[in-house]
Amino acid sequence: MTYLRSLASFFTVLASLLLAAASDAQSPTTDLIPATAGSRPFFAASIDLPAHGYVEDEYFVTGNGDVYEYDADLDLEVQTAGLPYKTRILIRRPVAPEDFNGVVFFELLNPTAGFDIDFEWHFTRELLVDHGYIWIGLTMKDTAIGWLQSWDPARYASLSMPDRGLAYAMFAQIGTLVRDPENPENPLADYDVHTLIGTGYSQSADYLTTFSNEFHDSTLDGGGQPIFDGYLHGGGNGAARRINSADTEFYLDDRRFNTVDAPLIRVQSETEVVVFTFSSTETRQPDSDVFRIYEVAGGSHADLENLQRTGEVIARDVGGPVLPPCTNPPSPLWMGPSHRAALVHLRRWIEDGEEPPPSRLIELDGAGDALRDEFGNAVGGIQLPDIAAPLGSFAPNNSGPGPCILAGSFLAFDQATLDELYPTHARYVLRVFRSAKRNWRHGYLLLSDAVDYVIEALESSVGR
Repeated sequence: MTYLRSLASFFTVLASLLLAAASDAQSPTTDLIPATAGSRPFFAASIDLPAHGYVEDEYFVTGNGDVYEYDADLDLEVQTAGLPYKTRILIRRPVAPEDFNGVVFFELLNPTAGFDIDFEWHFTRELLVDHGYIWIGLTMKDTAIGWLQSWDPARYASLSMPDRGLAYAMFAQIGTLVRDPENPENPLADYDVHTLIGTGYSQSADYLTTFSNEFHDSTLDGGGQPIFDGYLHGGGNGAARRINSADTEFYLDDRRFNTVDAPLIRVQSETEVVVFTFSSTETRQPDSDVFRIYEVAGGSHADLENLQRTGEVIARDVGGPVLPPCTNPPSPLWMGPSHRAALVHLRRWIEDGEEPPPSRLIELDGAGDALRDEFGNAVGGIQLPDIAAPLGSFAPNNSGPGPCILAGSFLAFDQATLDELYPTHARYVLRVFRSAKRNWRHGYLLLSDAVDYVIEALESSVGR
């Protein structure tokens, strides 16, 4: 019996050592890559971070990850184990750890243009820097790594991502790393991280669907515990993304639905509802104790605010005009307020169990297009003051080069129509005020954004 107990103890210790070694093998290393006079991070923040008490750092992250495939029953199995990678992250954080609110907003950078774009940062940056969030952006696709290497070969030559399926391992491992204050590789070791929210916009939201469905409660992190506390999906298709480089690009089966058992909010513009080939309406789901979806009437995938914000960085780092020369004026209905409200509700849902307001869906006709009011604007969904007190008609698409098809269109009313709708300035301001107040009371706007709508109306010339 003594021999058997000793043997059992030996195997217990051996198993612990093997598990520890496996966990260490899955823990990446990090290297701070400073900005110099001749080399700086691609797509660095365009706002004055120090003025907000913030700083931006770029780290290279080196690790090994498993790449998966689906078997005949659509269950995951390892295709290639321990594939090496080296990618980069951007971190925007309060300089003082005591100014950190405990929430890390971790974004899969969008690679659709061929290079990284931090859409969710631009939608939410005022909220993030005013309330002490930390934002992390991850380069998660081989094409984006290739762009970095062509943009600054000396800085980015060592990056490598041999399979797109590594995106999921990278996301999980870095998420695990920043939650571990004892890990010397953790760039946020001095910060008390208690909530980690995963996010992605457009294509990256589709990758987030695959990650949250397949890996939320998996052992990708080496510990078997969920890494992320919740997810904010922005502007996604009605689809999921490939599990590895050789897999099909889009899934048209049940894998495209959000099934994760963690709070998840989707924010969709009218473009995703009625323009996208894989319409987001195909993955509409009923409200549950972990799911909400907010569709914004008149919203566009690339609204004027985000075109301006990302365009400034693109013009700086890539060249070209800030705004593309679209056929029609891009939509001035900002999606940012809806993303900011969703993030605040998601945080409260995770931390306090406070459920967000119910989903809001754009109403559709029999052909799948949006039902429209007398002004040609969509009915249903979240009706922001732009729609409740319209100054024109909002369409979910446009034409012209680059992102114009996704920019939406705005056709302003003529003066006679404006005079009929708003015979006095006070009439216009009152309509905006009532809409902003209603959206704030129902939870679809933050108070600060509701106030901004009213201030903008007061400063306008409408009805004067």
